[in-house]
Amino acid sequence: MACQYNRRRRIYDALEIQPFCLPRPQHIQSFDLLGLLSAPIIFQGRSAELRYSNVREEGWKNNFASQLLKETGKTAYGEAYIVFGHNLMYRHAAKDEPDEIYPLLADMPLKHQVLVLEGDLQATHWAVYTSDQNDAFLVKMYIP
Repeated sequence: MACQYNRRRRIYDALEIQPFCLPRPQHIQSFDLLGLLSAPIIFQGRSAELRYSNVREEGWKNNFASQLLKETGKTAYGEAYIVFGHNLMYRHAAKDEPDEIYPLLADMPLKHQVLVLEGDLQATHWAVYTSDQNDAFLVKMYIP
């Protein structure tokens, strides 16, 4: 019988674009997108959403993201994200550091992928995300 554990959160599949860097794939949480503007784009033949800031004080001009916004005449500053979609995953807040969490995860009989991401804006804890409800129960039981 599945555990009734319903603290599900959206985890976005995205490419992070830092100024002067190549895009890199990343899983991001909702709070990473707070305060960012959005624009629909087509990136490498896929429908996506560009999330960016157009405030100059946010950092250096992001040339890669600005090229994607070329038709709108807008400019992106600081980091930007190309968001492809999201998954709903179960979340558990862990007080341990990732190097302490990963050995515990390796010993568990988990069925699906597990993500360990910074937990909140203050980074006071880490968030362990699982896509399976039973895996979420195991994580809750074994990781403080």
